[in-house]
Amino acid sequence: MIDYKNSVVLIGFMGVGKSCASVPLSKKTGYRHFPIDAFVDMRTEKEIERKLRNPRLKQEEREQLENDLRLKRDFPNIPNFKELGYSPAKEAFIKKVWGDTGVSIYRKQFEMKLMQEACKNIDGPVIFDLGAGFAVCDDEMYQQFMKKHPIFAKFVKHDLATFDTVQQTLGQFDKVVYLQLPENKKDWSGKARDHAHKNDVWEKQFLDVATVTVDTTGLFVDGRRVDDTSEFETRLMQAVNISRGPVVQRIPPEEIDREYDESGLQKTNVPYEPTREEIDKALEDKQEDEEDELEDGASALKKDD
Repeated sequence: MIDYKNSVVLIGFMGVGKSCASVPLSKKTGYRHFPIDAFVDMRTEKEIERKLRNPRLKQEEREQLENDLRLKRDFPNIPNFKELGYSPAKEAFIKKVWGDTGVSIYRKQFEMKLMQEACKNIDGPVIFDLGAGFAVCDDEMYQQFMKKHPIFAKFVKHDLATFDTVQQTLGQFDKVVYLQLPENKKDWSGKARDHAHKNDVWEKQFLDVATVTVDTTGLFVDGRRVDDTSEFETRLMQAVNISRGPVVQRIPPEEIDREYDESGLQKTNVPYEPTREEIDKALEDKQEDEEDELEDGASALKKDD
């Protein structure tokens, strides 16, 4: 089980700097960095290793896959959305019928399930980088929507889609840090300028679940991260009141794209070349998914919870 006393949960609006803050905080404390957003669509270790053997990967794609592999090996028991029951076909159907609001409510239950699974399956203290939407839930919007569309209850579990559940889950942590956007938008990141909005409901809920608030002034200037963030990092360390912890052993980058035999010994790199059967199967699966998308979504309306 996760260490609720020493772990640090970072919450806040999109683009506020949770990822920028969590990495140096992880290095300074020695705690592992757990970015929950990365596990929403996380592949299996085998799938990642297979993709890394593709010599045609772009550098950016390779770096992302290498990072995913490190995370998967650091946290092997954390499920992705599909493993928790999420259905892309249902979401596509919901979006066509009820739009983005329906999708938001449908996905919320899996966000809560993923948070709960992480708390159950992670051992020791971590720097818990919680995506912006994970820490909030607009109950009023949810209630109005469900009153107008009662049939939508077939797609959600009520107890997993409310702010009460968010509070119960985060309330177990001693250190929940609300990274607050500075008053001066000049000190916002480019991502925050494009996507973050001072939503009063979210602001109140962030403050309700946070145990401490840290202003991110000094992290960004004119939309870009500053070179020297030591002043901000010092304020953050003081706010969470923890000293340096144990050093975490991580997988060397040069070993990421290697294949291992059953004894754990490293093999040589294996070049990737898809077979004709693999290509045909991938094309067939894609076509079937597209054809069944609406049919699967519609059939869900006829089933019981």
